[in-house]
Amino acid sequence: MMTLSTEKSLVEIHVNKDWTVRQRMEVVNKVETEKGIAQLGEQKITYNSAHERIRVIKAYTIHPDGTQDLVTPDRIRTQDDQDDTSNGVYSESKVIRMAITDRWS
Repeated sequence: MMTLSTEKSLVEIHVNKDWTVRQRMEVVNKVETEKGIAQLGEQKITYNSAHERIRVIKAYTIHPDGTQDLVTPDRIRTQDDQDDTSNGVYSESKVIRMAITDRWS
């Protein structure tokens, strides 16, 4: 059995007249096993803070019984991207980390 599957992956890209870009992403992953919960327990979005702004509009878990657990702001944080700063050089690479609920019904 698969641990997880992607049920929906949607990316909308809008290019403005001044060549700035607005991108919207929507992803629905279905967790099939306890191992899948461990794999998706934290979601990450990596970006360059000098050129990009990221805003988490909504993040939540839908349980098998249909109930939803919203990811609250205290479970979303922005940090320096450790993969990019491991060489000791300052980097504008950041990562948003979202702690997804570990409840499994």
